[in-house]
Amino acid sequence: MTGEAFAQAVQTYGDTVYRVAFHALNNREDAEDVMQTVMLKLFEYDKEFESEAHLKHWLLRAELLEAVMALDPKYRLAIYLYYYEGLTVAETAAAMRANPSTVQTWLLRARARLRSALDEKAEDQEGSVYVRPQGIL
Repeated sequence: MTGEAFAQAVQTYGDTVYRVAFHALNNREDAEDVMQTVMLKLFEYDKEFESEAHLKHWLLRAELLEAVMALDPKYRLAIYLYYYEGLTVAETAAAMRANPSTVQTWLLRARARLRSALDEKAEDQEGSVYVRPQGIL
């Protein structure tokens, strides 16, 4: 990515990335860290984006990953085991040495934070091609 294109992307999307991260994490310092990490990844990205929509999608994906990583560790682990490893709630609870109802609560809270962040992102990008996939969060 050229310096000029990076500067334009930061100007266009920097505030949105910060607001979504803050909304998901409820912590100014964590939101700033997420924004800086996402923008650094963007700066280091060595390929050209096919379109503005591709750039928006890339930023959303990077931000979602960072938001997941910034969640409370118990939420992050529950999300990872349940969604990425495909464990059931009972299996996730056993792996985490927690009650299944507790794991369900953690998953609900984590999904609510991430859903809220994604919905805010979609609202901030009026006219965007982004539509949150149904059934994921």
